[in-house]
Formats: sequence, C-alpha cells, structure tokens
Amino acid sequence: MHQLNNRLFVLLVIAITSGCHWFTEAQTAKEYFEKGVVLTIDGDFRLARKTLVKVLRTPSSDRELAELLIELIDGVSAHQSKQEVATHIFKGADHVKKKRLHAARDEYAKATTVDPRNAVMHFMFGAIFSSEFSYMADEVISAYQKAITLNPAFAKAHNFLGVAYARQSMWEEAVSAHKQAIAIDPNYADAYTTLGVRYGEKGMWDEAIAAHRKAIEITPNHPVRNLSTSLRHPGQSFTVQNALYPL
Repeated sequence: MHQLNNRLFVLLVIAITSGCHWFTEAQTAKEYFEKGVVLTIDGDFRLARKTLVKVLRTPSSDRELAELLIELIDGVSAHQSKQEVATHIFKGADHVKKKRLHAARDEYAKATTVDPRNAVMHFMFGAIFSSEFSYMADEVISAYQKAITLNPAFAKAHNFLGVAYARQSMWEEAVSAHKQAIAIDPNYADAYTTLGVRYGEKGMWDEAIAAHRKAIEITPNHPVRNLSTSLRHPGQSFTVQNALYPL
C-alpha cells in the first residue's frame, strides 16, 4: 500500500502520543512501538506487526495504541478497499497537526462515506481530534460514541470516551464509561487506571488506590505501579492522566 509509505503516519502518532525518536535496534516497549511505526511507514506490514506484538508483551502506555495499529494494519492488509479509509485517517492527522481543523473534519466525512461501519476508523479519528480537544470536543465524543454504536464491545472506545467526558467535566459519565470498559474486559488494566484517575479528581483516595492496585494486579509492571504511594498525599498534583493518556 503505497499510501502508507509516507510521513503522514508519523503525524498520526505524534497527534496521539509524544514525539518519536529514531533508532536501529529496539530494546524497550517504547522503542518497539516507535520501530513498528517506522516499519508501517515504510510499508513493511509483516515486520511492523511482528514488532508491535512485542509491545503487547511488555506493560507500556503505548500498549493500546500498538493494539489499534495492529488492527489497522490487519484491516488494510486483508481488505484493499480499506486503503482509502487509511489514507483519509493519515490526511486527517496531518491536517490536525497543522491546525487545519475544517480540512480534518472533511477527511473524517470522506472516510465515513467510504466505510461508515468501520468502528476502528471512528475511534482513530476520535483519538486524532483529541489533540485539539478544546476546539473539537464534540467531534471527539461523537466519534467514540459512533465506534461504540458499531461495536458495543469495543472496550477501548468506552475507556477513551470516559477520558473525553472527564475533559468536559462530565465526571459521572466518565466513571460510567470506564466501568463499562471494565465490564467488557475485566483484565483491561488501563481502564482501572483511568477509573482511578477519576476517583483521584474527586479526592476519593481509597477508591483511587484500589483501582490502581487492580491495574497493577493485572499487569504487575504497569506504568502506574508507583502511583498508589503518591495518592496517599492528596496535596500533590494529580497529573498521572496526562502521563498515561496524552490525548
């Protein structure tokens, strides 16, 4: 798929996560993720997928995005008709990065016309738009909701919708979305983490610690493993949400 062999996908990742650095040999989960992105850009889907799978074997804040990238690679590789959707996703990421929000909305509309029932596509646009949340909050929430409508068992969409609700100060809706993600996938460690963040925002420290401990129980080396100690000091700034979900 020649459309993937360009730098637009880097912009997609930058729009969702922090910037990449380049290397020749991956050693950490972060490096495996970045290497998988580079391989995807270069069109080597087989090796990209193999590399991204290594991210899933190691607790990392990039785990969810690696899973979604694998889904996108599988979808594009298996269905050539989805290449156009992927191109719209990459163009949308480019437009958002350059603050061309109307153009980004147009790419979403075009992708929806091509494959309106692609839940992952709606989710990815929600994640892309999140980097300009102040201007695109309605689009973010709507995209996640559409993904859930198409696939009610899409746990990640529920969890990310919860983050979006929280950014709109819709705390009860956020907690409900995180809990729904957990109900769908009881081993979804990051959903417990975001639920813990919500409790922390309300000063519910016991509940917050319990939620984060559950995440650690599921994934012992989870990035939040040191948070339960800091939560015992309510005066500290509660910023772990930004560290784990820079959307």
